[in-house]
Amino acid sequence: MYRLVLVDDEYLELEMLQNHVDWAALGFAVVGTAKNGQAALALCEALAPDVVITDIKMPIMDGVEFAKRLYAKGGKTKIVFLSGYNQFDYLRAAFQVEAIDYLLKPLDLEELPPLMETVRQRCGKEAENADTARAAATEFLRRAILGGPAEAEALLAQCRAFTGDAAADTFYVAVAVIGEYALWDGDPEEGQGIIARSRAEIAALAAQYHAGVLPVQEHTDLLLGTAPITPAPRDWCEADRGLWANIICRQSAVCAAEIPAVYARLNSLRHWWVTHYDTRPVLYEDEILNICHAEESAAALPTLDIHMLLQYLQTGDLDATDHWVLQYYAGASAAGSHANTVNLFDFLYENLILPNRALRDAMEEKAGLYARLFKIESLAVLENAVCRYLHKLAAALAQTQGDPSQMIVENIRAYIRKNYDQQLTIEKLVEKFYFSPNYLRSVFKKYEGRTVLEFITEVRLQKAEALLRDPQQRVSQISAQVGYSNPSYFCLLFAKRYGLTPNQYRTRLVGPGRTEE
Repeated sequence: MYRLVLVDDEYLELEMLQNHVDWAALGFAVVGTAKNGQAALALCEALAPDVVITDIKMPIMDGVEFAKRLYAKGGKTKIVFLSGYNQFDYLRAAFQVEAIDYLLKPLDLEELPPLMETVRQRCGKEAENADTARAAATEFLRRAILGGPAEAEALLAQCRAFTGDAAADTFYVAVAVIGEYALWDGDPEEGQGIIARSRAEIAALAAQYHAGVLPVQEHTDLLLGTAPITPAPRDWCEADRGLWANIICRQSAVCAAEIPAVYARLNSLRHWWVTHYDTRPVLYEDEILNICHAEESAAALPTLDIHMLLQYLQTGDLDATDHWVLQYYAGASAAGSHANTVNLFDFLYENLILPNRALRDAMEEKAGLYARLFKIESLAVLENAVCRYLHKLAAALAQTQGDPSQMIVENIRAYIRKNYDQQLTIEKLVEKFYFSPNYLRSVFKKYEGRTVLEFITEVRLQKAEALLRDPQQRVSQISAQVGYSNPSYFCLLFAKRYGLTPNQYRTRLVGPGRTEE
């Protein structure tokens, strides 16, 4: 449904439009009405409708002036004008502000359906283009924030695409972190519920300030918009106490080129706060700096920014990479150095290597790497080995071509392979990766050569094939383990793929054994 606002100073005309048209059947929902352009402008700022149908000639502010002011604020709302037979001078001015079309008064409601179908198609086309641009902008900005090189002009263009404001020069940012999720391993179901509630809170807060939520790392998002993000401190539900989500906001606007540095800065400040004070859900940069008493004390926060390492790797700065490693292991004990190693490579594999097929092929598997590194006793030898590995990673990065769409598909594949036993739907993936359903389907089909559903089915059936080698497991149990609650449906898919039922397939593999009871 597209959001629609109706504007007319004549009560009968407004009442007829609002109550005597089946807008839902046309694909629209009326979200507000106004009696003049001034009231309509305030309404549009609050509701951000997709379409406005407005009279041209009205008191206080006419429709043409309303349209000019709306578009001057960067609005992309589609406008349809209502015009009397004697208002052609107004109508001429209306089309100078890019009106889509007009309807003559007195209204003939039979003219509405074909006109609104045209409007709906245009909205759909622009939304599809915006989704594509936003998805590309999301991946570009994520990589830039994590240390990838990016020109200032490119950053500005992608920030504009992400926020949907083509005229914006500065932006407001906040960092939202769902922390301490490692504590939920004992009760994964409860932990997922807490994560879901926290994500819903973050999304609602971002929407309140017309900001977008840009996922940067697992459980860490950047809120990016063109209006100040100024939430008041508030308590979260009792069940979430101690398993917290923090939002730290910068109160002043920044240029696009500053966003990667500001993201790292806010992350550092948030970490410093929660390790020294309470778990307040809403924080402000200036507030924390004041508590630190001076800018200099905050500049020396006891954290080493791992995102700088990504920048060094992607720019091939090996000297800076080696210096970072020495700082990273400085003061570590022999036991602590292995914990540092795990933290470092878990981050690199999850955020850099695993999402990129070329890097996965070029670098060794993480388990094998750990097996080698954990045999090293000397800290100096360990540092040297880590530096050599990072030099190899930098060389591999130099050989790869960064295709944002390819990275998106790689991330989706990895998520499906990891969560094949869960309920996997397009809606679930859309919620996880922040893309529209149509964009996700099309980009996956383009790069994978098959649909998302076909890929999910293939992964699940491959897992089922391996599980069938165990004669002690029932087919119904295997069905549930690979994500199918209906064993009959699982058997149908399996037979279609392998030409045999699961029990027939098992008999061929391991001989006669346990069958379904």
